[in-house]
Amino acid sequence: GRVLGIQFDTLFTDGLYERGGAHAVAAADRIRAALTEKGYQFAVDSPTNQIFLALNAEQYAHLFAEVSMGFWEKQGDVTVMRIATSWATQEADVERLIAVL
Repeated sequence: GRVLGIQFDTLFTDGLYERGGAHAVAAADRIRAALTEKGYQFAVDSPTNQIFLALNAEQYAHLFAEVSMGFWEKQGDVTVMRIATSWATQEADVERLIAVL
């Protein structure tokens, strides 16, 4: 527990956590902007590296065939899916996803 506490404290010192996640958030922001431009709806307004899409059946089928997303929940006729970026997300991956949209 003590070592984990020290690691946790270090992670939140001098903006280290924010700097480490900046790339992931920037990638998510690019994807979020493309989704908005293409008329997709969001289930949650998240300013983080996670995007929660509210997809109708047609949108779901289109994206599911091409994109790996995490199932979040079903809300009537809408399926909420999660896209998450990370420090390892590459620009080429972002571009490929945007092209699929």
